[in-house]
Amino acid sequence: IIGNRFSEFIQAQPDQVEPALASEETTFIYPVPTKSLRANLEAIRRSTFANPKHPDEARDAPPSTMELAWRLTCAKAAELGLISEADSHSPYEEMIYVRFFEHLLRHRNAIRIGVDTIYSNAGSAHDLDANVLELSASPDEVRCVIAEVEAAFTVEEATRDVENWYRV
Repeated sequence: IIGNRFSEFIQAQPDQVEPALASEETTFIYPVPTKSLRANLEAIRRSTFANPKHPDEARDAPPSTMELAWRLTCAKAAELGLISEADSHSPYEEMIYVRFFEHLLRHRNAIRIGVDTIYSNAGSAHDLDANVLELSASPDEVRCVIAEVEAAFTVEEATRDVENWYRV
């Protein structure tokens, strides 16, 4: 959800999909890593980014992206009054994460799952024993979608919507 990815699912909209998204039959599950697990995940990301075990790991987001996502989470939580300004510069804290996601998912049936274990570190997360199809857009598809967005929004409107993704 963070950074406008999938934020449309958490925003209550007067459309045909809203009854399904708001239904008790639809559950949004969000994992909440413990502080020690988060530190382990960050260490693993630094390691796999520096020494990829799989070709796709070289394309993973750099460790600084995890750090940026956390800083943005804290900044937006403070802006919404969910935490103090002093707490907005905190290293990862479970309760900040929980408060923020409770706010984001307040229009949805949501369940928090505490996560404190890494079950396997034997290989790459990209080593899947499955037929995986990687989606990508052609240059023509990209031009078409950009034209649709430009026709629907001004630059200012699009910028405002992207910057305010967390306002639900």
